[in-house]
Amino acid sequence: MKGILIIIIIGFSFSLKAQTTKVDSLYELLVHSKSPYEKSKLHLQLATLYERIDLNQGKLYAYQAFLYKENDSLLAEINNQLGRFHFFTSQLDSAIYYFEETKNIFKNTNDYNRLAIIDISLGAIYLRQGNYEKTIETLTKSATYFDNNNDELNAAKCYSNI
Repeated sequence: MKGILIIIIIGFSFSLKAQTTKVDSLYELLVHSKSPYEKSKLHLQLATLYERIDLNQGKLYAYQAFLYKENDSLLAEINNQLGRFHFFTSQLDSAIYYFEETKNIFKNTNDYNRLAIIDISLGAIYLRQGNYEKTIETLTKSATYFDNNNDELNAAKCYSNI
């Protein structure tokens, strides 16, 4: 039992060290970057990494990623990440706002897969709010899409929340 615990602790410390190294290298790139687009991408990458380290710091990096507003796919990812941060910190109305912003961007691209994935997040919010009718409506629509496209993993996520 002690051996397993030691292996877990060692594995965790290597994982944390690798993540810290990645954060440090991204921060270094950010300091030297001149392009607003590159800075936005780096802020988003830092936000994503900080999701597992410090939600509030990650949220700050995600807000800073709004520097460059001329690339729809980058804006969609920023909004999606902010939706996740607000969901994890139980700011559900804000999470809905950012997920809906993400959906509005993807509606222009007709990326139905991404729209259905975002609806999984929205369904989880409605579930947490106790809005069961909206939960079932949203997740059933997504589950149908995933079933029709043979995406068993995402369909299972929908059915699990239903």
